[in-house]
Amino acid sequence: MTVPPRRRRGRQRVRGGLRVAVALPDVLMRLRWQPGRQGTGYRKLLLAQGQHWDLYVLDYPPGTSIPTHTDPVPGRRHWRVNLRVWGQDAFEGDAVLRVGRLVVFRPDVMPHGVSTVHRRRVLVSFGLAV
Repeated sequence: MTVPPRRRRGRQRVRGGLRVAVALPDVLMRLRWQPGRQGTGYRKLLLAQGQHWDLYVLDYPPGTSIPTHTDPVPGRRHWRVNLRVWGQDAFEGDAVLRVGRLVVFRPDVMPHGVSTVHRRRVLVSFGLAV
């Protein structure tokens, strides 16, 4: 008699260092809003992360802003693509590409920030370090 292989429970590692949860309820239970790194009142929700990339939802309540800064990634080139889902265009700084609600920029070498938000602003932000 042949015994079928056991299925793994929980997380499994796949190519590129990406970790994928097996059950959707497990993923949803792990999602937690965190305060933004700049400490100015915005918050971030990590949706997915690999060894050299991340995907966040960023939420800027009214009255929040981010001072001009850079985000260095030692030994790598940092790229970020922000898609504004809701709210005002408050991105400040140079960009490689701006098309409607989409902004592509290099946060490691391009000073950038967010002007004071007067109504809620929500972004999906994908970052890649190559």
